[in-house]
Amino acid sequence: MSSAARIAISGFFLLLSFVPAASACKPGRGETVAIAGIEIAGTTGAAELRLADGRTLLLSGIEMPRPASAGGKGAKHADDARRFLSELVARGPVALNAGKLKHDRHGRAIGFLVLADGGTAQERMVEAGFARVRSAPDRRVCVRHLLEVEARARALSRGIWADPVYEIRDAESVEALSRLEGSFQIVEGRVARVSTIARRVYLNFAEDWRRDFTVTVEPADVKLFAAGVDSVGDLSALEGREIRVRGFIERFNGPAVTITHPEQIEILDAGRGAGHAGKTDGKTRGN
Repeated sequence: MSSAARIAISGFFLLLSFVPAASACKPGRGETVAIAGIEIAGTTGAAELRLADGRTLLLSGIEMPRPASAGGKGAKHADDARRFLSELVARGPVALNAGKLKHDRHGRAIGFLVLADGGTAQERMVEAGFARVRSAPDRRVCVRHLLEVEARARALSRGIWADPVYEIRDAESVEALSRLEGSFQIVEGRVARVSTIARRVYLNFAEDWRRDFTVTVEPADVKLFAAGVDSVGDLSALEGREIRVRGFIERFNGPAVTITHPEQIEILDAGRGAGHAGKTDGKTRGN
């Protein structure tokens, strides 16, 4: 049997294995649309669906493996992911999510694609291990639910989660993280110290802030966390906690990630007390 046939058969049974579940997030079925084509943005992994009426829909909340032509290190998954998405939209009438769609600066509509069975293309892609969650300040709908779906796919090593390229990174592996500068990564570890300087919040993952992995929250974004959205709450309370963050690796006194909204943080030791939580005045932090 050819490899193409094996992929087609495995994809068919994979689709059958995902039955509609009691979803914690159902955007609602809106306008029925026809899909004319599927493109994966080479620089971001964003899934762009060309609609028959000429519009473009950007699937909110996820990123897909970038194709080889875009230099994606996980490019071997790109064809499978695109094929799986094509099979999803071919199974019956699809619709944009109900409600007013947002648009980005390129004029693309941003939202969820609702499938014939009531589920969303985003949930199925994440569930199959063909996409990972990547949110933005204006694309936060259903993200917490998608993170739960992603965790199940990762536990089962589905799709991209069987590839070391997509493994979760250790916050203590500073040199390895530094080599990943410019790429989107998921990093987890224990927050050693939380400091606030000039209203900017720093989450340090080691005592040596000059070279450790750091998460930064800009002053304009701190209020989202202080509001207690999605169980993150006051950032100072994360000191001593095990967390997971996702974002682009930058360089600022060691590898760093700047986060803008609560969905970029997952608290891993929920239900257990913080190691030594408490507010700091920032004087011991020199960023």
